[in-house]
Amino acid sequence: MMFVGIVVLLQACSSDASPPVPAVVESASGNQTAPFRDRIPVLPDERFDYQTPVPDHFIDDGSGVSVLDLDRTGGELDDAVLTVGRVLFYDVNLSNSRTVRCASCHVQDASFADTQTLSLGVRSVTDRHSMALANAVFTPSGQFFWDNRAASLEGQIEEAITSPIEMGLTLPQLVQRVEERPFYPALFNDAFGDDRITDERIIGAIADFVRGMVSANARYDIGRSDADNPLEPFSNFTDQENQGKELFFTPIREGGGSCSACHTGEAQIVIGAKNNGLSADDIDQLGRLDTGVFRSTGIESDRGTFRAPSLRNVNVTEPYMHDGRFFTLKAVVEHYNNGIADHPQLDTELRADDGRPVRLGWSTEQVDAVVSFLETLTDETFLTDPRFADPFR
Repeated sequence: MMFVGIVVLLQACSSDASPPVPAVVESASGNQTAPFRDRIPVLPDERFDYQTPVPDHFIDDGSGVSVLDLDRTGGELDDAVLTVGRVLFYDVNLSNSRTVRCASCHVQDASFADTQTLSLGVRSVTDRHSMALANAVFTPSGQFFWDNRAASLEGQIEEAITSPIEMGLTLPQLVQRVEERPFYPALFNDAFGDDRITDERIIGAIADFVRGMVSANARYDIGRSDADNPLEPFSNFTDQENQGKELFFTPIREGGGSCSACHTGEAQIVIGAKNNGLSADDIDQLGRLDTGVFRSTGIESDRGTFRAPSLRNVNVTEPYMHDGRFFTLKAVVEHYNNGIADHPQLDTELRADDGRPVRLGWSTEQVDAVVSFLETLTDETFLTDPRFADPFR
């Protein structure tokens, strides 16, 4: 590839080839030495295909929950829109200080979660840990953020960009920042049919890029493809991993953990907000009051409840919980084993028949087995997939 410091729109490909993208190329050394805010993205000659197949067990696993019922894209994603969304996701110019980008708090090799306990914005740290974005496309409407305060991915992204703490731009400033960069008109023309840059297009493109982040190629998925149901031993699992899988899917009253009651289906998604007994008084690990969904709705039954992220790639999304209080999966499992607090809104699945919080009483061997099973949910190909990588590098 010849390196030139301009943006050009390539000629259309023949009908049997992938369509070209607006080529954005620059001297390799120049792009690496330039400040992040001045760097130009380098995109492939042919557009990435973002149409990731959804495995059958995501669609019909016998639980009655199909991820396709939760997919709010309204159809196939457009690869050209996701291409511009990818560039926007990694562009520091979308923040007031030109130092923070969506990818600052959503890191690819952490399944697009944050590696910090509390995420850092343009003004200060945020009040919660940023959850992973993998499989966010399967989040039900009205259940975005830990407290369900956004109705859609678009709403979540707009709030992050306009939050004075997180990215700190107004919508007019957002449009101006994108208009300032010389490579965006060609990308927008390719994605939308003209080069008009609007806040709706910007936010929608980022949202669709996130919708493209489907993670479904973990060892669990490979083993499940040869099994009739999730409780059947998987041939590619160790005895320990199969034991952990059984404990995960088995109800509490039958000796398991009822984990799948909240982490629903085989995409391990969460529908609705729940209280999992982190504390009895809604005090987080930093001593702050955080009432969760109640803070958004004012409904008493929502007090202390939080949405939980998918468990996909959970082995790389530490620290865990909305306040980042646990740093290992073993600590998380031990919480459910013997640390559940008696909160008034504690999920009914976590109450014993006598009304007290559940104490599973698992042995060290059983705890380790569940941890081993959770590690099988890691999709290594997703964590390094070039389709989702930083184009400014």
